This record gives sequence, C-alpha cells and structure tokens, in this order.
Amino acid sequence: MRRLLVEDIRAILNRLTPEQQKEVEDFARFLLEKESKKRRKPSFSWKGGLRDVARNKSALDLQHDASIWMTNKRDS
Repeated sequence: MRRLLVEDIRAILNRLTPEQQKEVEDFARFLLEKESKKRRKPSFSWKGGLRDVARNKSALDLQHDASIWMTNKRDS
C-alpha cells in the first residue's frame, strides 16, 4: 500500500471516535472476506455425481429430470 495512503488513513482514524474506528475495522474485515470469497476456485466435487443416472439418458432427458428435481426441492 502506498505510504501516503496509509498515513492518510491513520490521520482519519485518529479523528474518529473509538466506536467509529471499530466500524472502520469491521468494514475493512468485511471487504477482505468478500474479496477472498470471490477468488475461491471451484472444487468440482460434484463431478461424476450423476454418472449412474445419466448412463442411458439423453441430454434432453437429463434436463427434464433436473427440472423435476428442482421443482420438488422448492416444494419441500
């Protein structure tokens, strides 16, 4: 981080009340957490999970089945 920016942030923080400083800290932690969630790579742990279901079905059949599964899931 640029040195001037850090100094500017410190100067601003010094002018805030302790409660406001805590809010700034909470917001900064939120931004870090949000950014780390964006960068997470997909795990593909589901890969091959429908192998037995899809063995003798066309893509259209699978799409139809998925639609039914999603409808049933919403209704439960």
